[in-house]
Amino acid sequence: MVVTLSPAVDAGTLTFREGTRLSPKPVLLPAPGIIEDYPFDSYRVLTEIEVVRPDSADAPGRSTEVTAIPSKPYLSVNAPGWSETELERSPRALAEEEIAFRLIRSTPTITIALIFVALMAAVAVLAVLLVIATVRERFELSMATAARMTAALFALITLRTRMPGAPPLDSWIDILVYFWVVVALVLSFSAIIVMLLSQGNRPTNPPSQPVHREADG
Repeated sequence: MVVTLSPAVDAGTLTFREGTRLSPKPVLLPAPGIIEDYPFDSYRVLTEIEVVRPDSADAPGRSTEVTAIPSKPYLSVNAPGWSETELERSPRALAEEEIAFRLIRSTPTITIALIFVALMAAVAVLAVLLVIATVRERFELSMATAARMTAALFALITLRTRMPGAPPLDSWIDILVYFWVVVALVLSFSAIIVMLLSQGNRPTNPPSQPVHREADG
């Protein structure tokens, strides 16, 4: 029995020998979509499946005849972090059937991605609040403050690279959130450094000496 899937990224022809037990075999199928919509991106997969049984070869120079086998094929998507929804089945012929289904990211994946986005935004907000508190002298200005800014910047990069699914750098989360968070952190870090340098250049007044007066008498 020969099963043909079209279109397919790799060899879309599966051959099962007579007398052997049928077992699942992997096939790569094209899935067009817009990955920049991460984590709300979706992909539509459309494939046509044909199931035939090749007859004995004819004389040299002539093609091999096949016999159509009525069947209802089943496709299982092996994609961790994704969920599939079958859209339609359209029989084309006795042994041909067209199957369309859609792939979307699973709910846990979307939830984790949105949590990461919220954490990145929170890092920027905390950095701005730290600068405001320092300017208002509610927070002691020191090199430890600059170290916290540096740690926040590295934490932001780690959050971005650890997002599930490894979205590309031109996704909407980068344009609306990530790039602005980086800008806020860099500006906050620069403000802290400027204030530290200004504090170091301030002249320090020597402590006044107490004045002793002798009482008359």
